[in-house]
Amino acid sequence: MPTPIKQRSGFTIIEVLIIVGIIGIIAALVTISITNSRARSRDAKRVADIRQWQTALDLYYANNTAYPTYATPGNALLDGATTYMNVIPQNPTPYNDGRCPNNEYTYSQASGGSDYTINFCLGAAAGGQPAGLNAASLKGLGTAPGLVGWWKLDGNALDSAGSNNGTVSASSWGTGRYGESNGAFDSNNGRYITITDNSLLNGKTTLSISLWLKRTGFNVWADFFSSGNDGADRERFEDAGVEGNIAEFSSGLKASSFTLYGNGVVSTGAWHHLVVTADGSTIKSYKDGALINSNLQDSGGAWNGTGNIYLGQRYPLYTNWNGLLADVRIYNRALSAQEVADLYNATK
Repeated sequence: MPTPIKQRSGFTIIEVLIIVGIIGIIAALVTISITNSRARSRDAKRVADIRQWQTALDLYYANNTAYPTYATPGNALLDGATTYMNVIPQNPTPYNDGRCPNNEYTYSQASGGSDYTINFCLGAAAGGQPAGLNAASLKGLGTAPGLVGWWKLDGNALDSAGSNNGTVSASSWGTGRYGESNGAFDSNNGRYITITDNSLLNGKTTLSISLWLKRTGFNVWADFFSSGNDGADRERFEDAGVEGNIAEFSSGLKASSFTLYGNGVVSTGAWHHLVVTADGSTIKSYKDGALINSNLQDSGGAWNGTGNIYLGQRYPLYTNWNGLLADVRIYNRALSAQEVADLYNATK
């Protein structure tokens, strides 16, 4: 008589574990896909937000021959009884998609009301705009008034405002101020970046230089931003004296060197936003969005650095600056105090 075949009443433990594992993998892939889709949707909305905001700003300008002094996300854009936008868009949350800071959109009036800057960030490329920090102005998306050089230093030394790409002496990229990998240039061990077009600064009487830095060590008279050669044509930000927390600015904008960042202002081991502006009469310095110092500009005083621009070193084979640099910008105009504060808040 044939042996009866026993019917299986369930799965073995091994089979159950395999099925559970497969379900877990599928669930993870679905979660990743949904997360990425939501992030793309937020970036697309950001681009649409800025474009709608720009349309309302243009209507405001048409009636007032100036852009508004303030325009705050979440509030209406008004002028008396006229409403140009019921609610100015707010940055969709979470803010910090990709390599973005955890910040709201910021708006600044620029050039005495004839232009403006909106700072925003994209987690990934969208609407023809690159990933990362972005700006919008009268000229459109991807521009800021008077911005002639912009080196984000997020894994490369490309110029996001023009074609003045930097050359890295030895590639090394460190953690940025948002904790992102390859988010800053590491200038330790003699590394530096060369930018050959000195016309961005040379001979200019009005300008702004903005950058983020994190000092990791200290070398006396080490420059983290300079142009020209050593001597009368050298313009620079530098660590000065014997204290590890002094930053000095020397320039042909004023005949004698002067300290705009004094003792205790720029500390080692922390990220700081530094800005210097010159408007033809006064030179001002800012740290982390706040005015630190000012000095009268010489009559006709201009930036005299006739050589290359260097980041992380005074000039090749000279004193190396030890630290991280990010988001270096050059403007052909003086940023206002409000613009400096807004730029700090948009990029911190």
